[in-house]
Amino acid sequence: MELFKHSVDPDALLGEWRVFAKHPTDEALSMRVRVRRIPSKIDDRLRRFAGYDNKNRVGVKGDTVMVSGDRYKSMKLNMLRASWAMTETENAEVRASDEGAAKFWSEQLSRSVAVGDLVNVDSAWGPNEVGKPSEVRVLVLTEQDALRNFVIKEADKMNLEADEAEEGKGETS
Repeated sequence: MELFKHSVDPDALLGEWRVFAKHPTDEALSMRVRVRRIPSKIDDRLRRFAGYDNKNRVGVKGDTVMVSGDRYKSMKLNMLRASWAMTETENAEVRASDEGAAKFWSEQLSRSVAVGDLVNVDSAWGPNEVGKPSEVRVLVLTEQDALRNFVIKEADKMNLEADEAEEGKGETS
């Protein structure tokens, strides 16, 4: 018995690679982020996890992601949306700035990390379930506004492109 009549390209489910931080001399060292679109059903679930109902609106104004409602819910929703949309990275590094950070990264990476060390976190993102991001995702995407906003903007662009492509299919020449 055939379970699936068509196959889905797993790479398509993981999203598209986008350059977040370009290296000045070597393109191979640029930080890249793999971003996927956020379907409306997933976006609605993320809003509920953040404490929003469907009346609250999400949007982008300039370089800032805006959400109506209180600040805590807004920050949580933006972190959850970025966490779900970001599937993996290349050349993502953080610096262990103090003892607490060194201990955290040592535990997450299962190796010794000293204060001041630059740590590659490409393999540390952990599971990516809707509304249940890993500790690493929560920490990095809460603290790194530029990365969080970049991922959300790229996912929103992909949503817009998908919507426009869908509208184009419905039109006849």
